[in-house]
Amino acid sequence: MSLLNDMDNMIKKQAGKRYRFVRLDPANVTDRLYKGYELVLKGDPEVKDTPLDKHAAADGQIRAGGLALARISESRAREHEAAKKARLDLRMKAIKAGYKKSGEDIKRKLGSAHKGFNVIVQEEED
Repeated sequence: MSLLNDMDNMIKKQAGKRYRFVRLDPANVTDRLYKGYELVLKGDPEVKDTPLDKHAAADGQIRAGGLALARISESRAREHEAAKKARLDLRMKAIKAGYKKSGEDIKRKLGSAHKGFNVIVQEEED
């Protein structure tokens, strides 16, 4: 991974942009382009007059192995992060609800002997 780290350090980072290497299989590239990524090309200001020029493919993309350099605007990247966090929060809430329901089911089955049963998931305050 040192080549990728070296390449990342060579990029002339532009304000308001984020950079990452994207796997070059068709489904992944299509997904990234749909999400707002643009592939960085040889003539772009981020890589112009840097050693990254030698990593340009015939179509102008900056590549390392099966990866290509891509950029996305900072605001779009933050939108994706917020959406991902919301999805993860919903999943965690569902998992905790499942644990709570399981605990209640166990207590119900134990009847009066449930007093020795400890709940492992606590209620969260919203």
